Amino acid sequence: MTLHLSGHREDAEYLIRGALQKLKAARGVSRKRLLVIDDGMDQETRNICELLLQGQPQTVICSGKDAPAEVCKMR
Repeated sequence: MTLHLSGHREDAEYLIRGALQKLKAARGVSRKRLLVIDDGMDQETRNICELLLQGQPQTVICSGKDAPAEVCKMR
């Protein structure tokens, strides 16, 4: 699952928590991963994402240019 976030996102926490819930509920998927793509997030949004994803080994935050390599790792 991927999330593209840019700028200041008041709904970042809502989006991250929702994505994590969907991953937990997904059936028939052996490798459940969340890739958060930073398409120019402001620092506050980035900090929120990092805080929420701390300790979540199935998650990665990366830049848009690094996303293709991270997607390949997810397969």
